Amino acid sequence: MKIGFIGTPLPTGWLVELNNKPYGISGLYPGSMAREANFRVFSSAESLLSVSDVLFIARDAFSPYEIGKLAVKEARHLFFEDPFLLEAGQLEELFALSGESRSIICLNQPLLHHPLYAHYKKSLHPGQVVIRVDSAQRYRSPEAMQQLWFDVAGLLWDVIPSRVRRSSVHIVNDTHNGVVPAAYKVRIDFDNGAQSHVLVSHLTEAENFKAEFFQEDGRVEMDLSSGKARHFKVHAGKTNGLRRMVPEWDTLTSRAFDQWLISVIENRMPLTLNEQGQALHQLTRELLHKIHSRKQLFA
Repeated sequence: MKIGFIGTPLPTGWLVELNNKPYGISGLYPGSMAREANFRVFSSAESLLSVSDVLFIARDAFSPYEIGKLAVKEARHLFFEDPFLLEAGQLEELFALSGESRSIICLNQPLLHHPLYAHYKKSLHPGQVVIRVDSAQRYRSPEAMQQLWFDVAGLLWDVIPSRVRRSSVHIVNDTHNGVVPAAYKVRIDFDNGAQSHVLVSHLTEAENFKAEFFQEDGRVEMDLSSGKARHFKVHAGKTNGLRRMVPEWDTLTSRAFDQWLISVIENRMPLTLNEQGQALHQLTRELLHKIHSRKQLFA
């Protein structure tokens, strides 16, 4: 299986490592870093597509919709580094076309590959999830806010196997920012009775991302910024600590792509993967719409 790259993914050093694996890289377009890594540069996306089985669409890709539509029609698989690289209608069209060609479209979810979450994932079945994000700068732009909520929605979608029943939003206004509130809390109720509370605060100097999972047999607390976790087990009556090295977010993207590739090669992709991706993107848009609508009440 050969991989073509549209744009320049980060971290760029990961491409060299990827090329030494069984699948390998067919080339890049436009290939701004190809010379230093000795990769083949293609003169067009179409020529790269003709020798590739999978396309990685980087966040700086030019004309991602046109390239993605051509790729899906040619039954190629797609991985989008940025879930919001396309408009909602464009993404929906790609998903519709993929049903005819059997292409697999994956939207990047780096948070699911965080070492702490990966360690505890199989033991998580929470009735309550509490997430708190303190961010002075990182998530204060509209683009970063979109990525944050796709990551958060993806984690909740992964850990709570149930449909969303309802959601509500409360905000603290920021008169100096027309889009992002100073702080806001989102509550999501699920059909199975589970519930989540997500608090995002920009009234801080820090950058922290924490998640707590409450369930009948205990509680897991993860500090996704520091890599520290605590697990309280009811039957043991004590708390065990855990620490993992936390890679950069872009490195988590490389892990997400690598594991997705292996699943594609080994034909282990869930039959509903495309439907799940589309539903997750829609859920994220709905939550963002509620946050922005609440923000507009203060305008």
